[in-house]
Amino acid sequence: MRKEAKTEAIAELHEKFSRARVAVLTECVGLEGQEVTELRRRLRGVKAELKVVKNTLAVLAAEGTPMSIAKEHFKGPLSLAIGYDDPALPAKILRDFIAQEKRDKKMRVTLGMVEGILFDAARMKAVADLPSRNVLLSLLLARMQSPIVGLVGTMNGILSNFVGVLMAIKDKPKEESMSGATAEKLSKEDFIKMIEGMTVLELDDYVKALQERFGVTAAAPVAAGGGGGAAAAAPAEEKTSFDVVLTNAGEKKIQVIKVVREVTNLGLKEAKDLVEGAPKPVKTSVTKEEADTIKKKLEEQGAKIDIK
Repeated sequence: MRKEAKTEAIAELHEKFSRARVAVLTECVGLEGQEVTELRRRLRGVKAELKVVKNTLAVLAAEGTPMSIAKEHFKGPLSLAIGYDDPALPAKILRDFIAQEKRDKKMRVTLGMVEGILFDAARMKAVADLPSRNVLLSLLLARMQSPIVGLVGTMNGILSNFVGVLMAIKDKPKEESMSGATAEKLSKEDFIKMIEGMTVLELDDYVKALQERFGVTAAAPVAAGGGGGAAAAAPAEEKTSFDVVLTNAGEKKIQVIKVVREVTNLGLKEAKDLVEGAPKPVKTSVTKEEADTIKKKLEEQGAKIDIK
């Protein structure tokens, strides 16, 4: 690689490392081209990407970025899944992708960086099991609604008490009384900014801590506004992968077979068998965007499609 090209490659990677909220290091040997393409599509759907990097360039690019803590691990055949938004979602996609079709023989997670913290493979699996950021926010609000509303009658009181709880949970032993916790009063805007600035890991910690401190459960958060309200169910985990199922090929089977071949790279015989054997999945574990695109193409040819 020429010096100019090397400099550009390092600068590009440095910019990506600087923006990364999560980066999962994987050893990847033997994946087929279409499998790599499929993984990249899934990652794009959650504002992430797959990069195959040269270790020497990655070490240089990591300087001054959150990825600097991982640079000593840039060894061997390295692929990086870099995420720029919710850290849990790329981890989920990698977990599900590797679990399918015995890909654990071809790809494995070695470690990861999550919001500036280095995690080993076991802890990255735990990150993949986290709810998405939106779900955690919903759970956090659900935790707040029952006990704190019952304890405090005004918005300022709620904010003061909640911030005091966070401080007490974070800084004091569990045995200590809450009465000594102090917190300045916040405006609504300050409170929202405080929550907005929390990382996924912090949100998860606070959700669990509030549950333990106040005995609130995800299954039964009480609605704000008084006792006796109906319990609300816990928010469902945000779905990141979908299956496209051909339920009926319709009358234009030849055109449907052509579309199936286009979106799956199947051979003529395999695509024909799939279409004639409906209902059958056309493609599984794809992003919502890709699922909608495939559905539209097939429905234009008269086929009936379900997305699951």
